Amino acid sequence: MRGDSAEYAPLRILDLGTGSGCILGALLSELPQAQGIGLDRSEAALAVARDNLSLLGLQDRASFLCAHWMSAIAGGAFDVIVCNPPYIAPSEIRELAPEVRAYDPYLALDGGEDGLNAYRTIIPQAFAALRGGGLLVFEVGYRQAGDVLNLMKLFAPAPGFSEARILRDLGGVGRAVAAVRQS
Repeated sequence: MRGDSAEYAPLRILDLGTGSGCILGALLSELPQAQGIGLDRSEAALAVARDNLSLLGLQDRASFLCAHWMSAIAGGAFDVIVCNPPYIAPSEIRELAPEVRAYDPYLALDGGEDGLNAYRTIIPQAFAALRGGGLLVFEVGYRQAGDVLNLMKLFAPAPGFSEARILRDLGGVGRAVAAVRQS
């Protein structure tokens, strides 16, 4: 339970780079008291996300914003922020499977020279937008989990994140990094 006056308010979720809305849809399906915002810089992606959440019957608990990362979000009001940012270095994009390389928009793949640009931008913004005790979860690329964990320590203002950890897939590969905002 949250210890502030928002204790009985619906859980607030922000899905950065929502794309098709599948992560937001899954979370809202599993958390019936939650409300969410899907944010993406692509109007076309947001149209797909709106349609998908409508098909799931979740349209009344989801809203959508077109913006570059958190530029449209003011204040710290979220309990959960999830993000699957672009994390592939441009030199590696040409090596991707054709069904990924040819299907996903380049902007959804290109994470800058080392694949970590989006994390550097998002971490301090997400920290500011999370309530104390709020959860931040990133999907990460192959062999990036340790780097993203270190960026969370480096780019979050004091008091920073606690309980930061790498979450591994069934093959033991670090595929997500999660942390809790300290109050």
